[in-house]
Amino acid sequence: ARTGDSLSARATSVRDPGPCVVLRLGGHACAIDAHLVQELRAYEPPTAVAGMPHFVEGVVSIRGALVPVVDLRMLLACGSARHDGGTVLVLLGLHGRTVGLVADGARAGSPADELAVPHIDIEALLSDAGMSAARAAS
Repeated sequence: ARTGDSLSARATSVRDPGPCVVLRLGGHACAIDAHLVQELRAYEPPTAVAGMPHFVEGVVSIRGALVPVVDLRMLLACGSARHDGGTVLVLLGLHGRTVGLVADGARAGSPADELAVPHIDIEALLSDAGMSAARAAS
C-alpha cells in the first residue's frame, strides 16, 4: 500500500461536521472530533511494553495514570515514526479512559477544515486495530 492509502480508506464522510482538531501525519492531514481531545502535549518518549502491536509505542504516566501511546503515522501508514520538536502527544478521552496519539503536529480546526480535511473516526479505528479503549488503557 502506498503511504497515505490507509488514511484515505479510513476517512469518514461527516454529515454535520463540528469542531475538530487537525493532525499532521507525515505529508498528510486528518481531523478528529475535538470533543474527544483532552489535552495536547509535547511528545515524551513512552516506556516500551512487550507484546504490543507495531503502532503502540508503549505507555506514559500522566498524572499518575498509565496511558497507552499509539503512533497514528504507523497505524495509518502516513510517514515514518520520526520524533522531532514538532511531534505532539494528543490525549483523548474514550469511554472514560485516556489514550495518547502521536502525530507530527496538531492544531484547532477551522470551519473550512471541518469540510475539507478527511475526518477519522478514531474510536472505530482503534477498535478495528484491536485496541478497544478499555483494553488499551487497562
